[in-house]
Amino acid sequence: MRMARTQGSHSSSTGPKIRAAAQSLFAQHGFAAVSMRQIAAQVGVQAGALYNYTPDKQALLFDLMRQHMEGRRWGVMPTHATPAMMERRYVRAEEGR
Repeated sequence: MRMARTQGSHSSSTGPKIRAAAQSLFAQHGFAAVSMRQIAAQVGVQAGALYNYTPDKQALLFDLMRQHMEGRRWGVMPTHATPAMMERRYVRAEEGR
């Protein structure tokens, strides 16, 4: 039996919303105090839907930390960045170690 998708939920926007909600809740309450149900409620999806985007809460935290570290290491990458731009930014970051 398939569960109906929450009205207004779209896979292209739900993933970023989940990460943003998790980041906000983790910052406010701490990782251990936040449940997947709380994250789902903030996004407006059923708790089970989160597992389409992340295997578990720890993986979600790891993804947030990885994205943060990559952003700090490479600097903020514009959304229109080409592979060549990304490569140049990566090389500069590696040279700066």
